[in-house]
Amino acid sequence: MLSDWLLAAGLRSVPTPSSVTLDALPPEAAREILDLYSVEDGGAVQNAKSLRKFRERIVALEAQRVDIDHALETLHDACKQLETMLAKTRPDLLPKAEDYDQVLRARLDGVHEFAK
Repeated sequence: MLSDWLLAAGLRSVPTPSSVTLDALPPEAAREILDLYSVEDGGAVQNAKSLRKFRERIVALEAQRVDIDHALETLHDACKQLETMLAKTRPDLLPKAEDYDQVLRARLDGVHEFAK
């Protein structure tokens, strides 16, 4: 985490937009930004680099979100199709409400293998 790196570097505060913002970047990009700070220019070069890196990260994350949304939609559609097929041929194999409830409760309690 970035805050650990800052402490190891002996820094108490970050002369950038915020450490929360830097945590959204890959560590190497955050370090690159931190290394650019200069009192002489009031951090202008660092801010310009931060802006470029933040916008690059936004583009990358938005692309991932599109991919994830598409994958979720595909999986939801596949589940609906499988449930329809099973309802017609083998309804006894469909999960029951109690099964869903048990899985969801286990996830909320953090004891299910997929909850981690």
